Amino acid sequence: MGRVVVRCVVVVAGVVLVTRWSGSRGWDGRHRFALAAGATLTYVWSAFPTQPESGGAHDLLGNVVFGAVALVVLALAGRRVATGPTG
Repeated sequence: MGRVVVRCVVVVAGVVLVTRWSGSRGWDGRHRFALAAGATLTYVWSAFPTQPESGGAHDLLGNVVFGAVALVVLALAGRRVATGPTG
């Protein structure tokens, strides 16, 4: 029960901080990209040590493929953010 409370507090604190920061002057696409990239990469790396809830075999190949696709998408998005909006 204590772990759930701690996780909820961390999530609420993160939402409050991001909401506050996003209202600051100078907040732009680079900041949104950094948040999205951080969340995506955390999701990717945390998949490797996590065992499936169903009790099945650990799918290392699936994690590697998903991670590689995520890195490609982040690289494309990062390049777009760096060059500014097009169109």
